Amino acid sequence: MSDIIFFGNQKLVQGIKTPIITITDTLQQAGHKIIATINTKEDLTTVPNILKNHPQAISVLASFGYIVPQNIIDLFEPLGILNLHPSLLPKYRGPTPIESAILNGDQQTGISIMKISKAMDAGDVYLQKTLPISPDDDKFTLAAKLTTLGATAILEVIDQKPTPTPQTGTPNYTDKLTKELSPLDPATKTATQLDQQIRAHLGFPKSKYSFFGLSCTILKAHPAPRPTTKLDLKCIDNSYLVIDQLLPENSKPMSAPAFLNGHQK
Repeated sequence: MSDIIFFGNQKLVQGIKTPIITITDTLQQAGHKIIATINTKEDLTTVPNILKNHPQAISVLASFGYIVPQNIIDLFEPLGILNLHPSLLPKYRGPTPIESAILNGDQQTGISIMKISKAMDAGDVYLQKTLPISPDDDKFTLAAKLTTLGATAILEVIDQKPTPTPQTGTPNYTDKLTKELSPLDPATKTATQLDQQIRAHLGFPKSKYSFFGLSCTILKAHPAPRPTTKLDLKCIDNSYLVIDQLLPENSKPMSAPAFLNGHQK
């Protein structure tokens, strides 16, 4: 079993709480020992001293959020720092691969275990595993599935130490999410696109629409050919976004009928 230095916070999407079964949980359950957790840029300075006492330690990274300096990367050769990236690289490099897969309506995604390199998400890949995206998956449910899949893949790489291969294909780069992405615009998007936006932006930056002058966060919705309540939004393709659950400002989550009972005039 291996000593492991873990880099990151394990939160594969913005706004997620710590997964029930974390990557470090899985590693420890398999018999590996987490000897240090590197969470900040300042923590990086401690790595050389940790390695002096544990020269055979393996490094694993998931959602670190900082650039790892080349001198730290070099300390872990030839295996390198094993990075769990939640997409099938080179697709969706960057900070929001899970959200991007849902937003774009992809039917499958996956994980890549790669060697950290100086260029963002451009390192050689040890292992990839695919995962279907369910029509009702949101960023949190998909992140949980990918966390589990990625943790087992890391164990496989640590055990078998396969030869990494360079990435092939044209990379796609994702952007950080901002609050400016919150509004829902049925005048320019289809109901399917709005549903994807809601599921991709759950938690942050959230998806918002105003009803009766009140700003609401849409928590759950689905596309349909016809409306079921007065809240449902007619979209550019003449389909409807049926609102299932929403969160009015300064209130609690409620169903569309419950909201209408309290606010319909």
